Amino acid sequence: MAAFTIGWGLLNLGLAITVFVISWRNFRIYSERYGSVATGILLLLTASMCQSLGTKQPAGANPAAFQTTVSGSLIPDDGPHSYYVQLADFGFSKLTQGIILNRASDSTTAQLSSYVNLTGFMSGIHWTSIYTSVTVGANRHLQYNSSGTLQWLLLGIPIYTQVKYFTGDVPADRLKAI
Repeated sequence: MAAFTIGWGLLNLGLAITVFVISWRNFRIYSERYGSVATGILLLLTASMCQSLGTKQPAGANPAAFQTTVSGSLIPDDGPHSYYVQLADFGFSKLTQGIILNRASDSTTAQLSSYVNLTGFMSGIHWTSIYTSVTVGANRHLQYNSSGTLQWLLLGIPIYTQVKYFTGDVPADRLKAI
């Protein structure tokens, strides 16, 4: 899967460079024929067609972020601790679930938060998180669940979409710190 993802990203970069070179040559010829003002207007019209049609969410709004309160006795130390669980490896990019444990020094409860993100070189793939959760068992193991859609894009156009589910159990002492 990693080799395919790397190849897909390189294909996207190659196509983007090719489109840029062809466009540059055509705009140069157009500029010589019709002048720089007409070329500027054409460039502006072309750039305006490339904007995203998706709706923007307010900053900090993640519908798939998870937050709950657990017993403070399950969390040994005070203060916030950030960890991650690697869900998938796509070569140059990784899909990880971040887990934040936060316990105040005078509190008998702790706050447990979770989110999923795709990091690294992401040319040609896009992750949309649908659901994520994490719970702490009595044996101090974290049970995590995550789902989302992975889109394969070619020059920004969705070619294939697949739904991915991840579930697992990891001891709290084996988590990797961020």
